[in-house]
Amino acid sequence: MATLPDEEFQLSLEETQALEKDLVFLSSNIPSTSGKRKVSGALLTPPSSQGSVSGSSSSSASVRFRSFNSSPDFTLDLPQSAISIDALEFIGFTAETAADIFRRFTSRPDPDINCYDLLDYVHGHASILSTASYQHYPPAQAMTQIGLTQKMQDAILDPRFSTIFGTETLHFWIEDTLRINYLTLMQLLRRLKNHATGSIAKKKKAKRAKLEGVFPPKTSSFPQQATTTATLNVMPEDYYLPKDFAAVDTPSEVLEDHYVLYKAKAAAEMGDPQWIQDDGSLEMSAIATHGRGDFNHLNAAWYWTPEAETAEMYRAWAARRCPWSDTWVIRIQIPKTFIDSLRQQDLWYSKDWKEYVWYCRKKIRPPEKFNSYWQAGEVELIKGHIGSTFHSSITRIKDEVQTKITEDNVLLIGSGRATQWAFMQDDSIERLGAKIRGKIHIEITSAEQGQEK
Repeated sequence: MATLPDEEFQLSLEETQALEKDLVFLSSNIPSTSGKRKVSGALLTPPSSQGSVSGSSSSSASVRFRSFNSSPDFTLDLPQSAISIDALEFIGFTAETAADIFRRFTSRPDPDINCYDLLDYVHGHASILSTASYQHYPPAQAMTQIGLTQKMQDAILDPRFSTIFGTETLHFWIEDTLRINYLTLMQLLRRLKNHATGSIAKKKKAKRAKLEGVFPPKTSSFPQQATTTATLNVMPEDYYLPKDFAAVDTPSEVLEDHYVLYKAKAAAEMGDPQWIQDDGSLEMSAIATHGRGDFNHLNAAWYWTPEAETAEMYRAWAARRCPWSDTWVIRIQIPKTFIDSLRQQDLWYSKDWKEYVWYCRKKIRPPEKFNSYWQAGEVELIKGHIGSTFHSSITRIKDEVQTKITEDNVLLIGSGRATQWAFMQDDSIERLGAKIRGKIHIEITSAEQGQEK
């Protein structure tokens, strides 16, 4: 049998006992035959901002944790394996559908050489939404048909985020949500493993120090009161941050002659590949959009917004759909001289905007007049409005682009129309990565599920 991808998270008896002793694993009424464990909500709680993630003066980024006032009584029932029916239920499937997907996965031919993992089977199951028979289903009915829980349906259809929902297809948002939830499960399992190994090592070190001491420690004649709250040994790598190049700090002042841009991400997306590498460099492929964005029909592009409000709306939308995941708002500062040196194209709401965005959203080659927008060696930066409500009824139109697409198809925020900057060329995005090093600030919001209401 091929090695399963979650074997690195499997706990030894000693590690399990360490988690029980540290009150990370809690006693519960979950049957012993279940593939779940009741886990302290401390697993979802970021450290305070008083130095849990350290850094040097050469840090690539500053970090601030917020909304970490979780209830001390909060617990979660966490699957013990990322390859299980429980894992599929955790990410948003009903019990019946989870069992069906897992049965197809485990009965696949030649599992030793089969290159498809469980997440591939999840995406394969959701891909039915792209077929013609599902095109006219109302979203709630479509999600019921493919076996998503009511909780997940309510999150995706939350009316507070209807404008962002319209920026992509239902199929896209379902796959995005399932993927992030699955990556989050793996991140939480990794945290458990890291804490267990760290706790064991710490206790062994303390035991050696005790044995080597000249005087025996004093003991109290009164029994100690048992604690009811776990405290995790949180490490920077638990948040996909390099320990030597990320420092807990407040946002720095905006530098003179710099532009400020923002981007929202779910934390679980930032680990493979890790955006800020262990040497402090940036792996820009970690934040690329690969086709079917507003301005890139085929090649990768890198999208940012100059509005903090827009980024926060996207962050809150990710947190609503993926309640177990920490979420980030990344702020970068870019020298104006660098931006001014790029070949740029403005593409605000207009006839050209309607036409170009429509072709990109359909993921087909735009007309020749737009060649310079996307071909290698041409435009490096496109600034324009963000498209919204580009659902299937819009992408299916043919000769009515100018009349069917209106101002209602532009994403709105409280201050007006939302805008974006898309970096279109690989070489300029690599140079951008070098320019923003040391000028990055990340606001990390703890998982919504664990926050005190």
